[in-house]
Amino acid sequence: MAQDEPAPRSLSGFRGRVVVIGFWTSGCLQCDEQLSILNRLAGKYGSAGLVCIGLYAAGEEFSMPGLAILHGAVDSNQAALLPRERPALLVLDREGRQVEKFDALVDEERLEKLLRPLLGV
Repeated sequence: MAQDEPAPRSLSGFRGRVVVIGFWTSGCLQCDEQLSILNRLAGKYGSAGLVCIGLYAAGEEFSMPGLAILHGAVDSNQAALLPRERPALLVLDREGRQVEKFDALVDEERLEKLLRPLLGV
């Protein structure tokens, strides 16, 4: 692991929080839009227990100034197990159970409507 790479993390470390995982790829305008939405929601609901994570294929360039969401790469072995469409989202409740899966861009209003009851706000 290079010095500037973050240490590997497990989803179990986020137990007790609502987690949204966004899968994206470079050059995908809808992916960029989805990450922007997640970034706004992470800023708005982070104190209520929301964690947003953006995952991309290892080796892809990533740049989004002012990012509030966590981000990281997925190695090729793990990538085979993940949704193939991009953007894609997984929403997990506070117990780590999958609540919803989306295989396309989800607008901010729809996503917020799903998240608010999970967060208790």
